[in-house]
Amino acid sequence: MSGRRDDPRPPRLPRELAELDRELSAIVIDERPSFGPELRAELEKACAGPSPSFRFRLPPRWAAAVGAALLVAAATPQARAGLARLLPWAGPDARVAPERSVPPSDQVLADEELPEDATDGPIESEAAVARPLAESRGELPRPEHTYPTLLDRSEAQRTIRRSYPQALQDVGIGGVVKLRMWVESDGTVDHVQIERGSGLSELDRVAVEVAPGLRFEPARRSGVPVGTWVSFDVVFEASSEDEPRPSPPSPIASPAPPQNLGYELPDDLLSGEYMTPPPTLFEGQQMLRDALDGSVDEGGPLGGLAALLSGDPPPGVGPTTWRREAGVMLEDAMRRAPDNPAPALALARIRRKQGLREEARQLYGDATWRARASRASVSPAFLAELYYEQATLVQEQWLAWEGLGRIATTRLGAIECRGISGGDPGRLASAQRLIGLNNLCPDGFRRLRAEAFEAIGPSKGESRDDVLRFLEAAAEAVPSHAGANVEILLDLADQGRWADLLKRSQRFIWESQGHPHGILLSALALQRLGYPEEAMERFRAGFEAVAEAEARRYTDIGVLLPPAREVAYRAMSEDERGDVEEVFWHGRDPILITSVNERVVEHFARAVYATLRFGQQSPDAVEVLLRYGHPSSAWAVGEGRGMRTVFWDYGAGSHVTFRSPATSRRMQLTPESASYLRSLKEIVPERYGTGALREVRDLAGLLSRFRAADGELEIEVHSAVPDEMYGGPSDSLHVAIYVLDERGDALSSSRGRVPAAPGALDMSIGADEAGRQVVLEVYDDRVGYLSALREPVGRTTPAGEGAHVSDLLLVEAANPEPEEVRRGAPWVLPLVEAVGEDATVGVLFELYDLPDSAATYGLAAHLERADGSRVPLYSCPVGAHEFRTTWRRRATAGTGVTEYVTLDVSEVPAAEYTLVLTVTVAGLADGTSARRSLTIL
Repeated sequence: MSGRRDDPRPPRLPRELAELDRELSAIVIDERPSFGPELRAELEKACAGPSPSFRFRLPPRWAAAVGAALLVAAATPQARAGLARLLPWAGPDARVAPERSVPPSDQVLADEELPEDATDGPIESEAAVARPLAESRGELPRPEHTYPTLLDRSEAQRTIRRSYPQALQDVGIGGVVKLRMWVESDGTVDHVQIERGSGLSELDRVAVEVAPGLRFEPARRSGVPVGTWVSFDVVFEASSEDEPRPSPPSPIASPAPPQNLGYELPDDLLSGEYMTPPPTLFEGQQMLRDALDGSVDEGGPLGGLAALLSGDPPPGVGPTTWRREAGVMLEDAMRRAPDNPAPALALARIRRKQGLREEARQLYGDATWRARASRASVSPAFLAELYYEQATLVQEQWLAWEGLGRIATTRLGAIECRGISGGDPGRLASAQRLIGLNNLCPDGFRRLRAEAFEAIGPSKGESRDDVLRFLEAAAEAVPSHAGANVEILLDLADQGRWADLLKRSQRFIWESQGHPHGILLSALALQRLGYPEEAMERFRAGFEAVAEAEARRYTDIGVLLPPAREVAYRAMSEDERGDVEEVFWHGRDPILITSVNERVVEHFARAVYATLRFGQQSPDAVEVLLRYGHPSSAWAVGEGRGMRTVFWDYGAGSHVTFRSPATSRRMQLTPESASYLRSLKEIVPERYGTGALREVRDLAGLLSRFRAADGELEIEVHSAVPDEMYGGPSDSLHVAIYVLDERGDALSSSRGRVPAAPGALDMSIGADEAGRQVVLEVYDDRVGYLSALREPVGRTTPAGEGAHVSDLLLVEAANPEPEEVRRGAPWVLPLVEAVGEDATVGVLFELYDLPDSAATYGLAAHLERADGSRVPLYSCPVGAHEFRTTWRRRATAGTGVTEYVTLDVSEVPAAEYTLVLTVTVAGLADGTSARRSLTIL
């Protein structure tokens, strides 16, 4: 019987239960690490939307039973809310009406339509469908439930394209990876999982790596940002065979010039003046007077309307009592005047100065909401100020996490540094310990940071996008708003988006009729884009438009001087400083062939950014930026909202370290870095760097000095067109040679053009006793790229007692006739590069001031190693037919003799040497010699 206990078969179930058992057995449970995010979402009353994790059908009877139970349970509002979140088919309309009557403070109420669809589809899809804000019964507009939307679709596409494995692109292999990921309430991505793979593990891996870098506008429920799950397709699409593949950018190419590089300034720009947003103080006081219904006495204990609106107690009044009484009065005014934003604004300022930032942010949002509701009675300038103050408040909260991270002590043992060992598991390296490692072992510390630094951020809350959202709202209300526009422009500069900075700053200039900070930041953009001439014009216009004291901060060079000279510079009059600055910059022009001193433009660019970004609050940060430019990276350690330690990495030596409050940009050098920079300033007071795209590279060349017929010094420079400058058949390069004096002024120069093709560069120039430096420049104005050779003029060959020898000009070995030995002969082919083994090399030189009594002179050559040891060389002068170590040559008395000698270096090992050629003259006790570096490969 089937019911016996020893029967191994399972008992037979009724038909309906057997069918249910089969369906339940077919369910595949997909475990996901979602408990944490979903619990947070539940606590935040978020609606996560339909979940694709489980899908099954119930038989009709079971479905009816479950449905009846759910309907009975839905009798209470709490049950209805739970039902809306649990039912898989519940859509955006299945929600509970919000209990709040005022939108939260972090919701910017925009006029434009809000996106509705979730980002559930390929990245190439268009923006989500939008719908207007709902309105009912004459109430204020309320934000509907929205799903996450991608913030910058084009940037995400570029990120995916950069991460797309090149090997797969080359063979045309692509795919789609469907991801399931949790989008936090701040728009960041967490808990990335593969919902459906592409079939290629390499593409799946890249998609998971790319996803955390995506940024979304978070989902919102009744205006509150909430976290939710989304599905997202990452599409890897190989280029078609007919589509030209973009080639890697040239390391010397500059970006395409802007469409309108002229960017004219407004005609009504007034020197020394610029427009600011209209004053809102009177308007705010008037609205506050209406809200308080005249109950504030200007001479009373609360200090009148001005004190209430500013949030500052009047002199002589206890701040605690004043804030308590003012708060009670303002809260009562908020209830009595729901359409008046002034009481909420005044109370927000009070709470902010008390350090209650979260309460202040809610009150700012309340004031903004009221101001938009009473749009007819509130000016755009007042609304812009509300948005701007919210932006600065959120910025303080965001700065606490900017660049913040940590390093576990267990990772310290990996650094190669004497006496350093790892720490206990679970402990973090303190800021002071990291500073010590930075100073003790800077190279190892740099590797430690690259390998062990773990970035951290807030679990929820503010981001850079939140700050920009409020700033953009302020600029939309008043396009000329200075504070909002300058912060937006500085953010573009922080990201290095120079083309966007140029366009946005130009728009601000026109809207404000020439605000000087817009002019100066447009100059910064032009300089970084590689247009220093245009940038210099903008800098000068901006300096004329600001106050004299501010202009002096931009042009001051004191921080670039050694300590003793800086003290003297500070004590000078304005005229004396001007002379010092002229001399200082003359000697630092990196490109003489252009009409502008690029180093001066770089200094102005640094000064504008440093001053507008850090102002007078952080003189240490300003000084470091002026002296050494921008760091290659910046990061910080610290916990919570206290003090942070900020590290600036310049790629060599120790990091520069600052102490900074978490919620501001006030930065002060740590004692260790202050001492380090004092020592460094004695050695390297300042550095040009590569801030601009007009780049300067070293030019290989050979400089030789000879005596001209008139007795003056004549300098020959021999080089070749660099490979990087080769162009088309019609392209040409600018070439110039200069002799500079001690101040850096050009005493003499010679210019020309050569084809942008392989070829020699041979130029000569005369120099007198005032010459200190010779410069050869090759400039490609197509891309703003320059190669330069700079050498000191060095010793001359003056007439006097004894013989003198010129520099040694190394040339390709030749066999000229004696009468053909002269400088500039066709066979003279200077050797700019190193000499190969198993070769011969020619040396051309001149002898001067041989005495009349001299009948002969001797020649001998050798190589000196770095350790001072010698390698004798076999030589063969012109007209001879064999190689010897020494020679006697017939002298010709008079102004000079030109000699050519072939040297045999075939037996010399490859190394770097100094070639020494010695001339001994009969009748003179002392000989003369010339030296030249020689590299044998």
